[in-house]
Amino acid sequence: KASGLTKGMILSITEPERSRARPTPAKKKASATRPAGLDVILSHAVPGCPPAGHRVKSHRPQSRATTPKPAALDPHSHSVSHSLNERASLLSVQQEWSPIKSMRWCLRGVISGTTDVVVRAQGMNLSVGGVALCRNPLCPWCSQKRSMESADILSKGLIQARKQGFFTRLLTLTIPSGGDYAEQRDLLARSLRRFSKKTSREFKKQGAEQFGMSWSFDITMKVERSWRSHLHIHSILVADEGSVTEATLFDWWQAAVTKEAGKAVRLSRSAFYARSPHSEKSISAYIMSKFLRSAIEVQGSITKTGGKPGGGLGWRDFLRYIKKTGDLGAGMLYKEILTANKGKWWSSVGQTIKSLAAEEDEEHDAEGDQVGNQEEMVEITIAPRDWLVLGKLASGIAALFAVVQRRDTNQDRYTLVRDWIAKMRTSNWMTDQEVEQAWRFALGV
Repeated sequence: KASGLTKGMILSITEPERSRARPTPAKKKASATRPAGLDVILSHAVPGCPPAGHRVKSHRPQSRATTPKPAALDPHSHSVSHSLNERASLLSVQQEWSPIKSMRWCLRGVISGTTDVVVRAQGMNLSVGGVALCRNPLCPWCSQKRSMESADILSKGLIQARKQGFFTRLLTLTIPSGGDYAEQRDLLARSLRRFSKKTSREFKKQGAEQFGMSWSFDITMKVERSWRSHLHIHSILVADEGSVTEATLFDWWQAAVTKEAGKAVRLSRSAFYARSPHSEKSISAYIMSKFLRSAIEVQGSITKTGGKPGGGLGWRDFLRYIKKTGDLGAGMLYKEILTANKGKWWSSVGQTIKSLAAEEDEEHDAEGDQVGNQEEMVEITIAPRDWLVLGKLASGIAALFAVVQRRDTNQDRYTLVRDWIAKMRTSNWMTDQEVEQAWRFALGV
């Protein structure tokens, strides 16, 4: 039976079997259409390729507890795609563990009716067209665009709020640790609604006409006797009139949690965070390091990386840990988190902030403050079937992205990949097995 091939595992056919495998006339015709010399390349340069005319059923890779290390990142890139190939590599975690089908097929599936999958690159920034996306806020791929767009709106909104003299506060709202994840999430969400209504009423009493709260969940995982999660909320509060002390905000939050919990709850005053941004730099720093960690800490990963499991892991480090170890307890917590969040909001950008951000954009447009990207755009088109086969390889898509990102520093590998893509697009005689081995050869995996 055909099974998932790994690097170094060779599919072989013994001499007696080879002599008995007589190709049908149709197979002979297909073999005859192979371009000269490709049989030699496939059978020698690409380990494990079947001989000409031999058909092997398409296979699905078996689940593994561990996966290869992600391709090294380009240390000289400072674009939003700096961790792009690692994010694609981390998709293997949700392919193996996610209880949500759309997440398991994210990026490696193809949209129905797609004629070509197109990989576009401009500098170090890459995008892919024609593939299926899950759009889940905890997906290592989809969360990037979502979080960067939200962070841009929040940053511009806060800058404009400061110009207009708004009252602004950056908040961290916590509850006591304990209980399962679903219970924590439910209590936090209900407490946030109550706290937001209370705060809005109080500011309107002080004459505020514009009031808004933007927020995002954040999560940390720890392991003691077993894995557990600690959930909290990062929030931004803006109002055109009124003021309130940090102590009063804390009292309102504690009252909201106590009311929703249905019992007295003692919160740690030191765990409640509220401060005013003092400059555009501090606004950007906060958003990029704290606020929208809904995007698996795309912005906040620099503050929570490299820690040991016992010391607490942010979402991205948690995925790295599962990918490296296949830890069953961590995997079960991961499933629990995704199940509890299914169909629910993870973050929200308030309408007041959006309006302020639009005003900031208008000012920039009036000043003509626009900078164009002059870097050349390159495109690679891949047949849907070939992309589906590539998606079956462990870290295959990540490896392709790494090759495209390094096209200037490793032109030989980039040229080889493009040549093989062209061969596969015009070679309908190739089996899925042969296409897989061709990808392995071209990418060097």
